[in-house]
Amino acid sequence: MSLNTIAINIQGISQKEQFLNYFRVYLNTCEAEKLFLELIHEGLIQQSIQYECYDEFHSAIVLQENCKYCRKKIEEHEYYNMFEIKFKEALRNYNMKLMNSYFKSGSDIVIRDLRNNMHRVIPFVGAGISKALGFPLWKELFLYARDDIPEKYVAVFDKRYEDGEIDKLIECILEFNPLIQDEKDLKSRIIKPQIVKKLTNEEIDNSILPNLLSLDAEYILTTNYDNTLEQCNKLKGNGYEITNNILNFEGFENLVNQKYIFHLHGDISQLDSMIVTTEDYERLYSKEKNRRILTGLISKYSMLFLGFSMSDSYFSKELKSISDSNSGYGTNYMVLIDGDTSTEKKVLDSNNVKFINIVTDSKNEDSFDVKTQYKFLFNFLCGNIFDKSV
Repeated sequence: MSLNTIAINIQGISQKEQFLNYFRVYLNTCEAEKLFLELIHEGLIQQSIQYECYDEFHSAIVLQENCKYCRKKIEEHEYYNMFEIKFKEALRNYNMKLMNSYFKSGSDIVIRDLRNNMHRVIPFVGAGISKALGFPLWKELFLYARDDIPEKYVAVFDKRYEDGEIDKLIECILEFNPLIQDEKDLKSRIIKPQIVKKLTNEEIDNSILPNLLSLDAEYILTTNYDNTLEQCNKLKGNGYEITNNILNFEGFENLVNQKYIFHLHGDISQLDSMIVTTEDYERLYSKEKNRRILTGLISKYSMLFLGFSMSDSYFSKELKSISDSNSGYGTNYMVLIDGDTSTEKKVLDSNNVKFINIVTDSKNEDSFDVKTQYKFLFNFLCGNIFDKSV
């Protein structure tokens, strides 16, 4: 990233210390000095001399040559060693090669469009983002209940799980798992033990969460119950000091000039706020006050959907609702992992969504080892990847 930083920020010629200051953001002093010397040796940074003569600055190659204006040696003037970047075009080509290897054809156009509109885009975070940190996906949460299903009903549970209809899967758990009598048990005994997790600083640093928060959006929406975003914010100090859900929300007037995280389906710190079934969702948002809150959150901005799967019918319905609500406010964007083109086309026909399609090394559709691709994407959106033609 240090090469991108100086390519973006250093224009023309600069002194050595300016280069080192940018390098030190990512490297210690010795490493920064070593990199600087290597770049000079490879001809990627070119050294020159700037000297003053008759109140004007001029360029020279060596100190021992004579000034063509006063005929004195250059070294007899006030002079500075200056340096100029010579690797910008090569860096741009390298970055574009990475872009083409990380994302399917056409995604680069959408990524640039998204970058141009980031001032009016809100990240909408799904379970796929937490998956890499060891949290289960939405459907996987309920697999935890299988161990306590009597053997003669396990096949029924497995069929419901395979079908992916969450409401029917929950009905199966409530009917056959003797430890789960109601939704309160489901939340406290099945969901909560899998969601409550204290991340280490190393886990946070190695995740994409710091890059996601660095997008610096006004607020972040999530359907996740976990507090990984809050834990990252506490460590990195990105300014998202307020956590909201529908039950504890106190009004938009209290959030002026404040960044916040909103858990649309509730969060683990308040079990009553958690939306688990379709009935929960309909019951909560049947109230006029709650519908106004939801509309206020999604109607004025475009959404950037992260960590969702188009094979999730539950999410597809929610996407349709959101797209209808903010259809007058521009395009929504969605990051897919090895997305299926036909599925994209079907969604695109009914919703104002543009796709960024990540390519993984694995053909396994359950692979979520896409940290490198996500980090590249977020850095590009933040303007940290050099891509200008020289």
